[in-house]
Amino acid sequence: MVTLSTSQIAEEQNQCPERIKKGKLRLTESEIATLPDFCDCEVDRLHLKKGKLDSIPSCYRLKELKLEAVAFSEFPLGILEQSELKALSLQNSEIEYLPNGLKNLTALERLDLRNTGLAELPDGLDHIEVLDLRMNSFNKETQEALRRKYPNAKIFFSSPCNCP
Repeated sequence: MVTLSTSQIAEEQNQCPERIKKGKLRLTESEIATLPDFCDCEVDRLHLKKGKLDSIPSCYRLKELKLEAVAFSEFPLGILEQSELKALSLQNSEIEYLPNGLKNLTALERLDLRNTGLAELPDGLDHIEVLDLRMNSFNKETQEALRRKYPNAKIFFSSPCNCP
């Protein structure tokens, strides 16, 4: 995977870095809010760690998106346009809700929401095969309700909390 600094991103924004191989792009400790337009690079896997993100370029055709410990006040623009997305990780991100439009990502098989602060999930995620909800504050009743709601999904929880 490629790790680019903010200065390297600025230099390479208008060209495809030779270091992007097999569609993998990795950005860490980045202070950018909008990703560069690496449209000619055929990026299909993106991993952003410890950064800030407001949007994803519409030209990306992502199959895997990992936004780990990423700061965003609203769900990043462009994610719901990624119709080929199979795996989405928002692990350790401060997100409190997921948009209802997530149900339209019908190719989505894996959803990693570990340690996100989510209290509930939107309806229509029946196509999800693996749902990771560890390190969230779901009580036993909520966990059981989610298992009933998504009986075909493998759902991972931490031990139930004694929260209301």
